Parts: sequence; structure tokens; C-alpha cells
Amino acid sequence: MARHPHAEEILGFYVAVLEAQEPVWRWAGSALRAAPPPASPRLAVEALDPVVLQARFRELLGPLVVVAPPSLSEVGAGLLEQPARALAESVAVALGSEAEAADGVAGQALLFFGSAFLEPIVMAARGEPGTASAAGSAATAGRADSRASHSPPAGGTDGTTTCRFCGRAPLVAVLLDDAQTKGGRLAVCGFCTERWTMRRAVCLACGESDTARLLHHVSESFPQVRVEECGSCRTYHKTIDLRVEGRAVPVVDELASVELDLWAQERGLEKLTPNLLGL
Repeated sequence: MARHPHAEEILGFYVAVLEAQEPVWRWAGSALRAAPPPASPRLAVEALDPVVLQARFRELLGPLVVVAPPSLSEVGAGLLEQPARALAESVAVALGSEAEAADGVAGQALLFFGSAFLEPIVMAARGEPGTASAAGSAATAGRADSRASHSPPAGGTDGTTTCRFCGRAPLVAVLLDDAQTKGGRLAVCGFCTERWTMRRAVCLACGESDTARLLHHVSESFPQVRVEECGSCRTYHKTIDLRVEGRAVPVVDELASVELDLWAQERGLEKLTPNLLGL
């Protein structure tokens, strides 16, 4: 954060989110351990005790309402007053079953709080490590080497452009060298952290493979972050190049480089997948 003071507020809030998520991840991991692995985020939620689920939702809301931006804080305070209804609505919006409800400030707040709550549950269901212990420490105490956690999964190249577990489009891509591939590309889901290998020359949104229509842009401020633009569908996403900065933590660098989002959106591009903070 010292190199990019403009990102300090964003990353500070993100660390608060991660810290609030950690107890949810620990509880969900323990509660789901004896159950068969769920096939979807919805099944992971349905496998948990609804009474405890509601209590955990309140526990996550409490600290976040204090530190959230005013637009989120106001809605969050209202959710605390009616946790049962708030949990149902937030989870439905975050799972996409009420996508139209995400319009407007209140809808975006429901999406944020629902996603913040579901994310650690889904990660626990998939056996992923805790949130604050991983990305949180990277944001506050310097970047940890992330090559191991982003090494290509077994199974070779996957041509799909959506997450195999939760069906979402990826948040970010990663470039890295390994024993088998130089400049290999991983797509990373921002919701459940699933990752899968992808061909380099293909749009993550529409599948365009004409290299003349696939552009990338690099800023001097963030040399490890590439803005990948598709000339066909006019979407963009960020790619973190671990060959440039091997200690980069993709989700943290994706957040910290918010100025690249502003630049891309000024060009009329639409982001493929907003991050947890809606940026």
C-alpha cells in the first residue's frame, strides 16, 4: 500500500471484510466436514443449520456496518434489524436467483453482504484455506509468494470460460511459467477461488480467439497488472503476470489497481466480473 497510497482505503476495507469472513470460514469448515462435498454453492448453504446460519450472518454484518462506506453501512444497519429476511434476500441475490434485485444502491448492498457471507462458506465447502490468513496478511504485511497457490490444477487445459463449481465468470487471470508451460494462463473465480487453465489467446467473456481483436495494456504504475480488452464484446478483465512480480497476490493486486478500472471504463469497456467490493 505504501507504493499506491490511493488504494489504502480500499485495501483497508477489504482487510476488514476478510477478518469478518474468517470466523464464518472456520465454522462452515467444521460444520461441512462430515457432509458429502456439495456440488454447488446453493447446496453448501442448504447443508448448514439455518438458525446458526442466521446468527453467523449477524456476526459478519456487525463489524462490517461500522467500517463500510455510508451507502453500504446504511443498508447493512437495516439488515441487522431483520436478520432472517435479510439473510434470505442477500443469499438469493448473491446466488443469482434474484439477480434483478441487485439494481440500485440497496440491491448492490444486498449483493455485497450476501457475497461476503457466502464466499467463505463456499471456500470451506471446497476445502480452500481461510480468507484472512491468506489474502489479508498479504494486504497488510506485504505480499507472500503466491506461485504455489496458483500453480495449474491437474487435468490440463480447460476450454470453459465459467467456473465449474459455481458457474460464474472469472474475476482475474494469472500468467506464470511452470515446468510444463511457459506463460501458462489460469482463470481464477473470485467467488469460490476455483482455478482452471485457459488458452492465452481467447476472451474470457465471449471466447473470441482472433488475436487482432484481443488487446492488452500495461501501466507503469502496475507493471504486473495487464488490462485485457476484447474488441468483439468490449469487456475487459485484469491479468496478474507472476513472471513480472512473483510475489503478487492476484486478488489484492486486482483491487489495488482500481485506477486501471477507471481508465478502462473511460474507454467504454465493461468489466467482466466486478470484485467483492463492486469495483
